[in-house]
Amino acid sequence: MSTGSDGQLAIDLNASGKQAPKKKPEKSTFSAGDIVWAKVSGFKFWAARVVDMKNDKFFPDSLKVPPKEKCTMVRFFGTYDYHWICPSSIMSYEAGIKKRLQSKCRGISFQVAFKEVKEFCESGTLPAGFMKATPTYEELKAAAVEQEEEEPEEPESAPVPKKQKRSSKKQDQSNDDSTTPTVEQAAEPVVDKSEKAVRDRCTHAMRRLGLVGPTINLRETIY
Repeated sequence: MSTGSDGQLAIDLNASGKQAPKKKPEKSTFSAGDIVWAKVSGFKFWAARVVDMKNDKFFPDSLKVPPKEKCTMVRFFGTYDYHWICPSSIMSYEAGIKKRLQSKCRGISFQVAFKEVKEFCESGTLPAGFMKATPTYEELKAAAVEQEEEEPEEPESAPVPKKQKRSSKKQDQSNDDSTTPTVEQAAEPVVDKSEKAVRDRCTHAMRRLGLVGPTINLRETIY
């Protein structure tokens, strides 16, 4: 509802002619201890808790001065590191749940952090990581090396022998057929080609002279 040019009250209407519902403004400032969703450049929205800079004994002195005005100092669940968050990159925990931010990331670290948030909302007890200083890079590297050494080494598997190629049955049969004579080939008599040519010429000449019939067998005549 707003005031018109004539001093009378005017009602804001939407396109359908009905009174437009007023949206509840998003919380712009947060108090120490609030659970929020915060986003750092290059990462997804992450569950965090607004830091009480006066009473947090683990808060690093190097981060006491905010980089910009109206930034909020938070400490993330799961990783337990501190970070200044600008107003456009932070929202309340309830607003983030409505936007289903909890399903936007499938990483293991994110799932661990979200599990800690749910347990804190139910029990009111902060995770143990909030009760100590943020681990340094050297500490994280040493913990990773220690965990790698504790993991048992997998035994080396024996090499798998290569399978020998089997010759096809058709190829074997073709080889046998080319080397082994058939029954018909074995029964056929071996005839000298020169002798057969002489017989053919004699038969042809005798047929021209009418000495033999067209179907006579020269072999029977000679032998």
